[in-house]
Amino acid sequence: MAYDKAIHSARDVDSAHVDDKNWRYNKNFLKSFIQVLEAMSTHLPRAITSGATHYFALDESSGKVKVNPHISSRLPRDNDVIGELSHSDIGDYREAVKSVLENNDLWDSNYKTTVFTAIGFGSTGSKSPAQSTAINESLQAYACACRQAKGTKLEVGEFIDILNEEDDVKILASKAKQNTIIDGKFFNEFKDYVNMSDAGGDWASSSVFIANKIHDPYVSGGTYKFYRQDQYKEFKKTYTDMKNKIKQSPLKRDVAAVYGNIQMAEDKWNPADIIAVKTSYDGRKVYKPSGKSSLQADNSEMKNAVKLIDDFKDLYEYNKWIHKQFKDRNIIPISLKKTIDTNPKVEVVDIKEVKSLEAFLDMDVKVTDIEWKLEAKKCLIYFDAPGFQGGYLDARGFEESGKIADIQIQLQQGKQASHGKVTLPVTYLITRLSKGTSYFNVLQAMRRKCFGSTINRNFFDYKVIADDFKDDSSVLANTSLYAEYLKKLSGGKHPKSKAIETIQRMQRARQSNLAIAKWVKDKVQSYEVGFLLGKNQVLRQEIKQNILKSMYLYASSKGFYIFRDAKVKSYMQSSTYLKVGG
Repeated sequence: MAYDKAIHSARDVDSAHVDDKNWRYNKNFLKSFIQVLEAMSTHLPRAITSGATHYFALDESSGKVKVNPHISSRLPRDNDVIGELSHSDIGDYREAVKSVLENNDLWDSNYKTTVFTAIGFGSTGSKSPAQSTAINESLQAYACACRQAKGTKLEVGEFIDILNEEDDVKILASKAKQNTIIDGKFFNEFKDYVNMSDAGGDWASSSVFIANKIHDPYVSGGTYKFYRQDQYKEFKKTYTDMKNKIKQSPLKRDVAAVYGNIQMAEDKWNPADIIAVKTSYDGRKVYKPSGKSSLQADNSEMKNAVKLIDDFKDLYEYNKWIHKQFKDRNIIPISLKKTIDTNPKVEVVDIKEVKSLEAFLDMDVKVTDIEWKLEAKKCLIYFDAPGFQGGYLDARGFEESGKIADIQIQLQQGKQASHGKVTLPVTYLITRLSKGTSYFNVLQAMRRKCFGSTINRNFFDYKVIADDFKDDSSVLANTSLYAEYLKKLSGGKHPKSKAIETIQRMQRARQSNLAIAKWVKDKVQSYEVGFLLGKNQVLRQEIKQNILKSMYLYASSKGFYIFRDAKVKSYMQSSTYLKVGG
């Protein structure tokens, strides 16, 4: 749920757009409660009365509400007027609200206290994804520096006090700031972020757990500066410069195809969010190439089974340099995943040379199940890989509202742990280079039967779908055709009637044609990925395993590799980093 509408007043309740059948009653319920709160406003925290924060955070899609802690758990319990509402448990709070309204003759039997789902700030006034990422990474760098400055285990409450600039921790905070290399504005934003958003408190806790975990054995052998990655610009810029050089004048045609279709983003080469640099090594952290390369010699050792193409001799040496600095504990790139575990998982991703790729040849990956989600706009591909049991690929749309674009395939392990994405164009290229071209021939044959014409020899073009559902007459003309296609892709698991019913229900609810087009696009493209990797005879099992292996390694930021004929070819190797959390 997206609790992203701030409720400061009854007027905000009236302006909300909620389709839930209980909303007309819950709307009046919230307004009645706001009436009571306004009557006792002189007793409420200043954060509320000044307008600095809201009463509630509303999820308009469901009509559910989060209660701001300032009018629940943070109310003074010794105040007779409002003490009754001072609860940290949402169940107790619901009962208290009902009691208060009854005492003021404002209770209606149609009201549902379950409209309150939790005590929290919601995402109201939240930052953009890029802004959130920046502050979370900066918070982690600061937590690591605080752990170092303290010299012993850092406590969550202690870190919260540091962020709130409490007097008794100011010396510790000042010492930590000297070794925290971030945009200075974030030091001023941490306090509000932790105190005024749901996400802030969770990320503060996660940052402490991670800081404690990585201190030993990774950053305990000296004093370190903790950089947010954007403040150590040369680290990823060196890779980008090398990548662009390869892209501009590739030696081989397949390299041109790969780099012409894939950005090879720096985060796929090294997803480090923060970088710890030993203070004594800080003046030498910029890489200086030696002009020598061991690539050819290392390749020859592996004969023909493993191949790192000649274009990458410079990058190969840079990766080996990073590995050496990691091993010597001079430079520690760290990739972060939010965690609720006080003892989070740590993994060293280390592919320092060609010989390391040999392990990938024998890696056994296997699809265990395909879940054709009838209600959700996605398809889930469950699989097992060494050290990654119970993982799955979540194929769905990730674009923002109001836009339509290709789906992406996110690597997941459990509900909380996301390990990276692979895009649809990358999946197409992997399939083609892995001897899977015939799969797209099969798709073309299915499309001719359903639509009477072919589309493109690729995954279904989202622009075609957007055009096919651009207006009401187009929706009417094309619904049955796409429903039949979904049925074929899912092997009958998604009945034609069910798809038609869903689209018609969206129309009755007056959802936009764009929303309908996005639903169809998400289902079609995700089902095509599921069909690609599922239990069918379209491709040999070996080819499907090779495709899955490449997708898994790319999504998890281990590099871009193609497997065929018991050989592996590397188009981009990731460099060494520490992955922690999740």
